[in-house]
Amino acid sequence: FTGQIPEDWTAQGGVGWDRTTQCATNQFRPRWIAVSPSGEHAFEVMPGYNWQLQGTQIQMNPCPTLDVRSVREFLEIISQRHPNARVIEYRDRPDLVKRSQPVVPNMRMRDEAGQIVIAYDHHGRDMRAILTASATFSELGGNIVGGVPVVYAQRAPRGELDGAIGERIMQSLQPDPTWMAEVQRVGMEVVQGLARRQREGIERWHAAEMAKINARGEMERSQIRMRTNAEVAQIYADTWASGQATDDRTHRRNL
Repeated sequence: FTGQIPEDWTAQGGVGWDRTTQCATNQFRPRWIAVSPSGEHAFEVMPGYNWQLQGTQIQMNPCPTLDVRSVREFLEIISQRHPNARVIEYRDRPDLVKRSQPVVPNMRMRDEAGQIVIAYDHHGRDMRAILTASATFSELGGNIVGGVPVVYAQRAPRGELDGAIGERIMQSLQPDPTWMAEVQRVGMEVVQGLARRQREGIERWHAAEMAKINARGEMERSQIRMRTNAEVAQIYADTWASGQATDDRTHRRNL
């Protein structure tokens, strides 16, 4: 992306990829920061997160389970990257909400955005930070999925935090459409690969179950054949024994 930062600030970072997770959207891990010469003022773009709402999760969805139902709850969790952080205030940011469109029929969508101001101690300095994010919650068939694309964070010492600087940087960020299209293509490949592996796994499970059923059926049919053969053999044995008894009686009578 491109963006505006104060001219004496320096920026570093980029996008990493976490291939250890099968949740496609959580593989995208942007980490970028612009810092003032003193290092005390900074603006960050941090990774977002996608999760299934606890209690509604389904096994086939590889995204993790989290009991977070709002963007505020999510931001409060993010604030704990500072062990001694405390939330000073929260406010909704309806101006940052981007209305999502359902990707399949019968899907319900809810979008929200907000920001919190936190205080924390950093090497003896009393610091302030603003954390901002938007979230989308989608529900389909009872399964609720939450997603936050990225988190914006601005920090400065107490009394020096100028929110207007962070707003200007945040509003100026413009992603490269060609690059974003490539990200979406890679994401679709991950999703399709997961679907293929799940389908193959189901097919292997089905084949194994059918093999068990067939083996069990063959064993039962073999047992039926054995019982039938035994019953037939017994019938003929009884018939032969009855015939022998009749022949014996006739022979004795003749004598």
